[in-house]
Amino acid sequence: MLRQPLIFLGIFIVCLIFIVYHYGVNIKNYDNGEIMFFDFLQLLGGIMLSVGQIPQIMQIMRTKSAKDLNLKTYVMMVTGISLMEAYAINLVMHGAGGAFLVTNTISLIASSIMLFLILKYGRNKDFVEK
Repeated sequence: MLRQPLIFLGIFIVCLIFIVYHYGVNIKNYDNGEIMFFDFLQLLGGIMLSVGQIPQIMQIMRTKSAKDLNLKTYVMMVTGISLMEAYAINLVMHGAGGAFLVTNTISLIASSIMLFLILKYGRNKDFVEK
């Protein structure tokens, strides 16, 4: 059970070492339009956060149950990511933040799917509130 997360962590560490080795010595200049080391880290981290929701989405779709997930959590997440999306659009309009916009948009889509699935499958039909 612990094997898959350890493999994933190992791959992440190897990628991070490669990035530091490749870009750490020779950080590119922002004025040349080339990607900088920390921009790449933001892109990599954003993709991991975005794609990290896919296993939960797949499990909900397979089991057709989301009763253990908290609706309020995902409402706050979608709201927060939406606010960050407005910020990312502002950054792009001023010539920066393209990677942030892409990864934030993917996160917004994944979180919105989670919210939809919680609304669809989260309520137990046999449960009656008193």
